[in-house]
Amino acid sequence: MKLKITLVFISFLFLSSCGLSEPSLCDCLTKPEYSSGSKLESCKNVFQKNYGTRNPSTGQMSSDYYNCN
Repeated sequence: MKLKITLVFISFLFLSSCGLSEPSLCDCLTKPEYSSGSKLESCKNVFQKNYGTRNPSTGQMSSDYYNCN
């Protein structure tokens, strides 16, 4: 039983260190690697939290984009 708990804990630590954490809004707005694939899905969650939609308009994102640069 202790071995199973230890393995689950180690697996969690490994997965959390492999980029499963949420990117920042600036990462999503400025870094090209966040424009496709699984990283895009993570950004859509960030957009939902920040803009109330998973597909914000350019107008919604423009001031945040310029604040990131």
